Amino acid sequence: MSLFTSPFYTFLIQKCSFEFSQEACATAEGNLKPDIDDLIAIYRKHTTIDSSGKETVTRLTYFVVDSVEALSKFGTDAWERVVCVMTTGQALSAC
Repeated sequence: MSLFTSPFYTFLIQKCSFEFSQEACATAEGNLKPDIDDLIAIYRKHTTIDSSGKETVTRLTYFVVDSVEALSKFGTDAWERVVCVMTTGQALSAC
């Protein structure tokens, strides 16, 4: 199983909770919509309170993509809006 899966991202970003991929998949089974191509949307509420005490709630949308090619769907300036990059791979060996 992959280290990073759709349920892993959903728990981490949307629910602000860490669960290992296997646990997240087991918990989320049947509750998540299937991935559309190489992209999933995750929604979070953001609450701000101004100096007068007025509370404003906005909905933020984060898109999780699994490749640079998928990121290019968001336009040529997509890298300017990237919040986080997660990767796994081989470590480079020192010479």
